Parts: sequence; C-alpha cells; structure tokens
Amino acid sequence: MTNILMATLWGVDIGFWIGMAVCLAVVIVMNVVYWNFPDKSKKNNKKDKKTKHKK
Repeated sequence: MTNILMATLWGVDIGFWIGMAVCLAVVIVMNVVYWNFPDKSKKNNKKDKKTKHKK
C-alpha cells in the first residue's frame, strides 16, 4: 500500500503541491475580499468637493 503523500508530480512531492494550492487559495480569497471593500477615498472626496464649492 502506498502513501498518497509520498507520490510525486513532475518530480516534486505532492505535499509541496498541496501547500502551493493552499497558498494560492489564500491569495485568491484575500484579493477577492480586498477588491470588494468600498472605497473610502471616494466618500471623503465627495465631502471635500461639497465644502470647497460652498466657499
């Protein structure tokens, strides 16, 4: 019986590829979360523009 984690893909241990897949998933999730945050600078710019025009 062979251990699945002892297998290799392109000469590299499967554990390495699993680790790479986990890192890739974390990076993708972080990017999705970051790009879905509302832009705070747009809110500040709207307030600044309103006050500048009142002067």
